[in-house]
Amino acid sequence: MGPLDAIKTCLAKSFQFKDRASRSEFWWFAPIGLIPPILVANEIAWDKFEFFGIWRVCLLILVALPLLSAGSRRLQDTGEEGHQIIYPFMPPILLWVAYQALFWFSLGTIIFGVGVVVGILALLLLLPGYIFALFVSFMLLGPTIGMLLVSSEPKTNQYDPNPNEVPQ
Repeated sequence: MGPLDAIKTCLAKSFQFKDRASRSEFWWFAPIGLIPPILVANEIAWDKFEFFGIWRVCLLILVALPLLSAGSRRLQDTGEEGHQIIYPFMPPILLWVAYQALFWFSLGTIIFGVGVVVGILALLLLLPGYIFALFVSFMLLGPTIGMLLVSSEPKTNQYDPNPNEVPQ
């Protein structure tokens, strides 16, 4: 499969997490599919506090869906379970949820007069979590990329027939 065919196919199957994707289909699409999430994540990282910041995170997930679905189909092509594509992203996502919970808790303590110190301590507790989440994400990224590099499982597997084989 060539680059233009791969991009068209992956964009057409942006919300399809079943089926299989050949190695060439995924790797031709991956560099193009990475651009929108990087741009949106960069915008989120440099933006100041915004009350409705959750919408930007939802936008990030939305623009990352074509790449995640292509990765999921690629993993299924190798015989792995497709949901493993999100494993490297889980520690930062869980930490972001914890940050939001602690931020709103600390804001509540400031508003209700419990004290600024409690809010600051709650936010400082997340610093080791950020370092740990970064470490775990990198540890999970290696095996995931390795699974994406493996050749297709021959014949039909539990997800569908091999996309590289010509039907007879």
